[in-house]
Amino acid sequence: MKITILTVGTRGDVQPFIALGLGLKQIGHTVTIVTHAIFESWIRSYGFDFAEIVGDPQGFIESEEGQKMLESGSNPIKFIRLLSDSMSPFVDSLMSDIWQVCQSTDAIIAHSILFWTYDLAYKLDIPYFLASFTPLSSTTKYPVSMGSGKSQGGLFNYLSYPLSLIIFWQIYKKPVNQWLESNLSMPSRSLWRSPFLSMRKQKVPFLYAYSNYVLPKPQNGRKDDYVTGYWFLNSATDWTPPDDLINFLGAGSPPVYIGFGSMSNRDPEATTKIAIAALEKTNQRGVISTGWGGISNIDLPDSIFKIDSVPHDWLFPRCTALVHHGGAGTTASGLKAGVPTIIVPFFSDQPFWGHRVADLGVGTEPIERKKLTVENLSAAIDLAIAQETLRDRANYLGQEIRSENGVDNAVKVINEYLASWREAPHLYYDSNECGMNRQ
Repeated sequence: MKITILTVGTRGDVQPFIALGLGLKQIGHTVTIVTHAIFESWIRSYGFDFAEIVGDPQGFIESEEGQKMLESGSNPIKFIRLLSDSMSPFVDSLMSDIWQVCQSTDAIIAHSILFWTYDLAYKLDIPYFLASFTPLSSTTKYPVSMGSGKSQGGLFNYLSYPLSLIIFWQIYKKPVNQWLESNLSMPSRSLWRSPFLSMRKQKVPFLYAYSNYVLPKPQNGRKDDYVTGYWFLNSATDWTPPDDLINFLGAGSPPVYIGFGSMSNRDPEATTKIAIAALEKTNQRGVISTGWGGISNIDLPDSIFKIDSVPHDWLFPRCTALVHHGGAGTTASGLKAGVPTIIVPFFSDQPFWGHRVADLGVGTEPIERKKLTVENLSAAIDLAIAQETLRDRANYLGQEIRSENGVDNAVKVINEYLASWREAPHLYYDSNECGMNRQ
């Protein structure tokens, strides 16, 4: 079958879908990945078809608007307002691009931030899967990921989910409804009849690309919610670590990794100075990854090695502790490595992962980026390295995660659903519930 994967965002929003696509290709499906042009050569290197949609995530992160979003921290209202301002103008182009690409596809798998593409699958009468790197189903155990990330009690945690989904639909409701009405003659959805609600009623599979050992499926979760395990992409077989990095690692004790991935920073030199001083204060060696600009390129002492990027699955197991921004993908790689984690969250779901790592006892309490100092980073590094219980828990969780195969589990769910669809397509997409005409 021809399967189209839709995703937007940074590298961490693309890499897991490459892993999933490889699993689907292995059993005979043809996969097209639809995302930003900046990722085209990377995606095509794995043999996928590629289709471009509007947007330059690196340019946005480096822009004034992007910097404001990164600085929203754990303030969900500010983040959602800035997300709305940045995304709404592009919805029309995104919908048009995706609609054209999907004309010849047999099924769609969409990143949860593109949940509003569900109606395109409905109009085309093809199967749809929603993929998420964070929980979307209510639980009393932890709050929704788009907030402070800190648990506020059972009822608050539970209600934060439906409230956030309503708010997210409010962001996109007007431009999405306008496009659907103008281009597909489909009626508007109200604030209370969001695509999320329709997907739940239509039993659309939600694929959660994280470990059940990290975020267990809620006992009251839907039958159609699948916690598959992480979708890890193994290092390219032709990748070889540079000799100077190999020499550095072999010349002393395992280093502390410090890197903030795609997160840019107004003052990367100040962040670098904090990192250097903290490593010196704790008498630790370090590997600093510059990424998209979160860490500057200033000269470093011999005890610290600087690299633009390196596969996490290769480097992290060779480190004694990890300091990073708490993106879902980087957090997953760190947990898999079984190494204690220190998260310095910028925005979005990163505070959530920071608190989750701490709650699991495999890392320190998160340090807000704007509150990062030599003192609190040094204290966190000392704790992560010295506390035996924390290190043992991190190691044990890493073993559990490595025992899972999230890609295989997800592929199995997708294939079983596609098979049942082929056998009885009339059982899906209740037109009376959706109130929409495909003709």
